[in-house]
Amino acid sequence: MGAILARPRVFEHRSYGHIYDLFVDPARRNRGVGESLVQEAVAWFRSRRVEKVDLYTHARNEMGLCFWKKMGFETSVHILDRRI
Repeated sequence: MGAILARPRVFEHRSYGHIYDLFVDPARRNRGVGESLVQEAVAWFRSRRVEKVDLYTHARNEMGLCFWKKMGFETSVHILDRRI
């Protein structure tokens, strides 16, 4: 679900947590399962002295964006891509 990664020295938060994937079976959604998983992941990062956690979600994933904002995450960067 997540890992502790390191950025080059020029970054303020060199060591950071990254959540790779979170999926809750549609039949189990809206029951607090996702919130519990994120809370446990954040506690795990915190216990390892990680001060910042990031993740990626698709810009068109409205349900995901709402969930992550509810969990206290904010948009801090926009990643642009282009098919070639």
